[in-house]
Amino acid sequence: MISILKPSYWIQLSKDTSFLKDLALSLFSWLILALAFPPLPLGQFSWVALVPWMIVLKRNGLKRSLGITFFSAFVYNAIQYYWIYYVMNAGPGPIVLFGLVCLITYLSMMSVVCAWAFKALQKRSLLMLFPIFWAGIEVLRTKGDLSFPWSHLGYSLGDSLPMIQVSAWIGVFGMSVLIVYANLFGLKFWETKSKKYLAKVWVFPLILLAIGWITLENTIEPEEFIDAVVVQPNLIQENKWKRQEFQANIDQTWETMNSISLAGADLIVFPETAFPAFMNKIFVEREKLKQIAKQTGAQVVTGALDFIRVDEDWGNYKYKNTAFIFNPDGTIEKYDKIHLVPFSERLPFDDVLPLLNYVDFGEGDFSPGQEQKVFTDKNWAPNICYETIYPYFIRNLVDKGARVIVNMTNDGWFKDSTEPRNHLSLTRFRAVENGMPIIRSTNTGISAFIDGYGRILARAKIFESDAIRARIGLKVRTTLYSKIGGLVEWSLFLSLFAFLIMFWVVKPQDD
Repeated sequence: MISILKPSYWIQLSKDTSFLKDLALSLFSWLILALAFPPLPLGQFSWVALVPWMIVLKRNGLKRSLGITFFSAFVYNAIQYYWIYYVMNAGPGPIVLFGLVCLITYLSMMSVVCAWAFKALQKRSLLMLFPIFWAGIEVLRTKGDLSFPWSHLGYSLGDSLPMIQVSAWIGVFGMSVLIVYANLFGLKFWETKSKKYLAKVWVFPLILLAIGWITLENTIEPEEFIDAVVVQPNLIQENKWKRQEFQANIDQTWETMNSISLAGADLIVFPETAFPAFMNKIFVEREKLKQIAKQTGAQVVTGALDFIRVDEDWGNYKYKNTAFIFNPDGTIEKYDKIHLVPFSERLPFDDVLPLLNYVDFGEGDFSPGQEQKVFTDKNWAPNICYETIYPYFIRNLVDKGARVIVNMTNDGWFKDSTEPRNHLSLTRFRAVENGMPIIRSTNTGISAFIDGYGRILARAKIFESDAIRARIGLKVRTTLYSKIGGLVEWSLFLSLFAFLIMFWVVKPQDD
């Protein structure tokens, strides 16, 4: 498999006309898929987008199939994650670019493993199990220090509010399974020209639409509400952490907050690191936040950095990405971000290999939090940045009694790219999966109020300083997926390894 990374392999194949035709067909497949995720327009094409790629796999040998898949998936992932390039504007450019290439290569190899499994199942006449393997790979991407659970196939349907309602039953991974099954039936139609397989392709989206329409026509109205204000200060990322810009940034944040009435609010939410400093060191701002909470009677939650001394050595600290909660009675509570972004907020495996703590690639050396938390009689629960894209993370908060999620994010790193809109779409999935309303505050957008059916009740425009306010109903329904999601995901995860063992131990007859 490693040979497909060698330039000599590609030079040799480039002289083969049939290879070039199959490569073009596979590229077409993965390009359609790359344009299927919100805000891009081809989401409904995901039901058949994989068919050309599957055709290529069916008529080629293993090595050539893997090579074609790697190249196609590399292009796909480059389109999916090009926005990470913008971090170069605020970080060490060459290192960011190297990291981006490594990420794209890593994710492309995941697709290569899927191609290998497709060929292995094909030989064993077990191809209808391939959707389970695909979803198992997606679950694998949520595990460990290198986890990056972004572009799961089910997310391609994020622009269809009716279709995503089924995620309350089967989650995004179950939706991925359905999409791959539809593609397999599309492959069978291409092979047999039988209309029954074409009909089976259409069955999946029609069922999802029917479930969605019925669900949205029979929504449960909430009886309890939380009145929240969300502040979107729109601080320019390149200037956000410059010491000479600190006061200007703070003034802009206060000005944005003052543009809306705070009277009667239960909760006032600022985004991740809205105050770009250690909260321990900004006495004036900390006192003002206390006063706002006292005067309005609302809880005020804002992102900032935190540090704690871990022993008597004053040079030994732990640094945290933290949500600070200022209560009307003058007390301050905290939630420390648990899921730190790999290579950005920490180096992976630095707790296993302590030597990595002495390596500096320009990343933040943050320590992860240890506990998810739920606050007050409104039972709201904070999370920070991309923690909201982990399905299990939100389910855990459901188990803790949360009835509304407060997501604090800074997508300002990624400019006016697909990332902020895609991130909002992923957040909607968590709302639907758990019947959980979400209050989302971001630095540059898109801040929004999302109800438990994924409907956006209010939103701020991207890259505008704005404050928005809404009364959002607390959680009123318990979804099937919030109860069985852990079982579904672990079953897919364990199935993945069962497949790998089968491929290794049980050889097909023609091997």
